[in-house]
Amino acid sequence: MGSGKTVDRPRARGGTGNHAADVRGGKDRVVRGDDQDRATGETRERISIGELRPDDRGQDEVREALEESIGEGEPRPLKREEREAAAHRSGPPRTTDAPGSERLAKAPLPADEQLINVEARLSAPITSDDHAQGPIHATVTLVQYGDYECPYTRMSRHSVRQLQREYPETLRFVFRHFPLAEIHPHARAAAMAAEAAGAQTDFWTMHEYLFEHQKALAESDLHSYALELRLDADRFERDRRSSQVIERVERDLASGEASGVQGTPTFFVNGTRHDGAYDLESLRSAVVGQLRSASEHQDDSA
Repeated sequence: MGSGKTVDRPRARGGTGNHAADVRGGKDRVVRGDDQDRATGETRERISIGELRPDDRGQDEVREALEESIGEGEPRPLKREEREAAAHRSGPPRTTDAPGSERLAKAPLPADEQLINVEARLSAPITSDDHAQGPIHATVTLVQYGDYECPYTRMSRHSVRQLQREYPETLRFVFRHFPLAEIHPHARAAAMAAEAAGAQTDFWTMHEYLFEHQKALAESDLHSYALELRLDADRFERDRRSSQVIERVERDLASGEASGVQGTPTFFVNGTRHDGAYDLESLRSAVVGQLRSASEHQDDSA
């Protein structure tokens, strides 16, 4: 999972081991610099990003700082052939993302792949069956294809939540399943659990619950979550194994593949695939661009 990059974690001079994020410019960010902080005189322990797992207990502040810093050289989705190769490697499961340096400086695509990647469009339109938040007639619709076991899908929620707060009347968010079962063995079962909860009108609660418990997605864990959320556990077990739920997850997966989704998370802004980063600034720029275009179109029509 490691990309070879490191982040700095403050080591308190009193030996307490407290972890904290540097706060500059009104937002949390991970400090990147010398081991000796010139401003505070604190020494810093260097740790590999690969050692930071989304649910590590005792590292919550470091984890949150890392997640909030997405976009500063974060990984890109793997290509299909890379994902297939990863599935056949020995050792622990690999992530669905390549090193961040590859996102910042992509090599030119082969000619046969350029046609696939140029302004990929959403193949399946939004319907009432989709899981959506926000006004149905919103100016901008942001679609995400995600995987409940993917750490980067989890991290991207920070960007989505902030955009929802900033544009409550003009942004609609839609989540679709894209479980990468070859490298995330629990992702498909988690997606089916979310759908089963949705059958009891509790999709979004289970959606968040699964991400917050990303390292515990075994069958017994999913059953426990249904109980904790006060769902009808018997119905939940029947529904998550039903043909309707299986077909629903497969439908999302197929629509993603037809739309050019190659990894998670992948976003579409008003039907066009967002090929930039998924940090807040990059997604905000895409949303603002659509809002501006809509405003200009209205002015031209007036």
